[in-house]
Amino acid sequence: MAIDNRLIDPDNLIALANKDYKKLAAHIIGSTPKENMLSVDEVIAFDRINQDVTSSRAVTGNKLVAIVKVTRKCNLRCKYCVSWSDRPDATMSFSTMVTMVKRLLSTPNIQRFEFIWHGGEVTLLKPEFFRKLIWVQQTLKTPNQQISNSIQTNALSMSNEWITFIKGIGLPVGVSFDGSPAINDRRRVDINGRGCSDRIIRTLNKLKQHHIQYGALMVVDREITTCEITPMLSNLVAAQIDNVEFLNYVPSNTQTSDIEQDKRLITYREYISFLSAVFKIWWQSFRDELSIPLFEDIVAYLTQETSQHSQCYWDQNCAREIITVEPNGDITACDKYLGTPGSVYGSILKHDLATLYEQSEFHNDMIVEEQHSLRALKSCEWFQFCRGGCSHDRINSLKYDSKASKTCCGSRELFNTVAKYASLAREA
Repeated sequence: MAIDNRLIDPDNLIALANKDYKKLAAHIIGSTPKENMLSVDEVIAFDRINQDVTSSRAVTGNKLVAIVKVTRKCNLRCKYCVSWSDRPDATMSFSTMVTMVKRLLSTPNIQRFEFIWHGGEVTLLKPEFFRKLIWVQQTLKTPNQQISNSIQTNALSMSNEWITFIKGIGLPVGVSFDGSPAINDRRRVDINGRGCSDRIIRTLNKLKQHHIQYGALMVVDREITTCEITPMLSNLVAAQIDNVEFLNYVPSNTQTSDIEQDKRLITYREYISFLSAVFKIWWQSFRDELSIPLFEDIVAYLTQETSQHSQCYWDQNCAREIITVEPNGDITACDKYLGTPGSVYGSILKHDLATLYEQSEFHNDMIVEEQHSLRALKSCEWFQFCRGGCSHDRINSLKYDSKASKTCCGSRELFNTVAKYASLAREA
C-alpha cells in the first residue's frame, strides 16, 4: 500500500531529520490515516479494540523483548527444528496482532520494546501485515516509549516486495545458515527434502546489493562441533556473511532425551569448548572480516570499552523481560522452552502481562530458579559480566552434564580464553 506523502506533517519530519532512519520510517508509516492503511474491516476491528478500556499493571523489568510468532508455518523442514506447524491457527490474525500490541504497550513501567518477527518463516506473509503492525505500534505508543523491530528469516525465497520493504524501513535481518553450504544442505532442507544453500546465498546477494544490514545465526550441535573451524569461517566469509551469532542446539522439551538418544545433543560445557576454539582462530585470522558479537562483547568488557551486552543470555532478568507471543495470542516463556509442560502463561487477548506472570506457576518457578542460582553464582569471578547466563542453559547443563558446576554458569573457559588473548594483544 502506497503512503501519500502529502498527508505527512513536514514539521515532524524536520524534527526527526537528525534521528535514527528507522524511527523516521516508522514515523512516516504511523502518520498515515487509518483509512489509507487498513481495510474497512480492519478499521472496524482496530477501533473496537482501541476503544476497549484495558487496565494493565506494572511488571518487574526495564524493557520487554517480544519474540512474535507471526506464523508457525514454514517452507523448510530442518532436521533439528520443532518450531513449525501447519495448523489452521498457525498464522496471527490482524485482530490478535492489534490486541497483542495494545496490551504490551499498555504495561505502564516499560518504555523500551523490542519486537522480533519470528516464525516459522515470516516472509511467507506479505510485507503488508508488518507495515500495518508498525502502524499499530506507532498509533498506540506513548511519546516516551521506544520501539524497535527486527526479523528472523531462513532467506529461502525473499520476494522483491520484501526486499523493498526491509530496505525502506531499515529493518535488521537475521538469516539462519549453518556453517557451510554442504553442512547447511544436510540439515536445512525444503519441504521436498532439497538443500537450500544456493537459494539462501542468492538472497544474501540481494540484501548486500541493497545495503541491507544482515547477520547469520548458526545452530551448534554435535555435527558442527566436529567441523574444521577455519574452513567453516572461510565459508561464511565466502557467502558474504560478515556477522554471525552462534545458538546452542535445544533438545526436545516434550520428551526425555540424553546424549545417547539424541545424537545432536551436546552439553553446555562442550558448546563453550567449541566457542573457545572458534575464538582462537577468529582472533588470529578472521576478526577483521567477520564480526562475532558474542566475542566482541567479552573483549569490550575486558578492555572496559563498554558494559553493554548484545546477547540476551547475559541480561539476567530474562524471565521477566523476554516473552514469546504465539499466533493465537498465547504468551509463553522464551522460545527455548517450546513444548515444556506449563510454559504457556495464558492469553494476552484476555489478560495483561502482569496477570499472566502472576498466574503462571511455570513463570514463578523460573524466578525462583533464577534467584536460587544467582546466589550460588555470585562467587564466580565472571559474574559481573555473565550475570548468571541463560536460565535454560543452566537447567539443561545440570540435566545433561554430571560434571556441571553450580557455582559457574558454564562459560568460564570461554571468558578465560578471551582474556588470555586480549591480554597478549595489549602487551604486544
